[in-house]
Amino acid sequence: MLCSGFNGRCYMDTSLVFGIIFTIIVMAALLVFGWDQIANLFGFGGDAQTLRSIDNLNKKIDFIYRNAEGSRTEFTLAFPKEYKLCFFNSSNPAPKFYSDRSRTWNPDQTVKFRINQSGYNSWYYRGEDDAGGHGYNFGYLDIPTEKNFCAIGGTKLSVINRGYTVEVEPI
Repeated sequence: MLCSGFNGRCYMDTSLVFGIIFTIIVMAALLVFGWDQIANLFGFGGDAQTLRSIDNLNKKIDFIYRNAEGSRTEFTLAFPKEYKLCFFNSSNPAPKFYSDRSRTWNPDQTVKFRINQSGYNSWYYRGEDDAGGHGYNFGYLDIPTEKNFCAIGGTKLSVINRGYTVEVEPI
């Protein structure tokens, strides 16, 4: 509170209060309207969606495994289209080529080595650089080598109980 000696009145300096309120409003607007851009800038939005989709698929595979042989269900991969999730036979992750390049599984030697060392039966990555990806091992999943494939975000998959294992196929 400031008091002036001239007329003996006291008054409050409100410029600081308005400055703080304005700053809070601008920061809130940036967070609300700019969150997607911030997430894309740092790249954690797509990774989080991909991991969430993998976790949901793992639950679906577990559910189908516990049902009768021949049971099936559909699952849609809910992550951005620039990500790929590839499924393959973990003991033989041989390349498999399709006319639709987004389904083609063609790992480099580094990826094959990492798969052979860890026993992964799936690999996810962003863009075209599969060496920058990560492996994941779905329980009960067994993909025949001749059916190795990749799927981009938005792809519908069929999850099928084959008795002792579960298989995933693109629809």
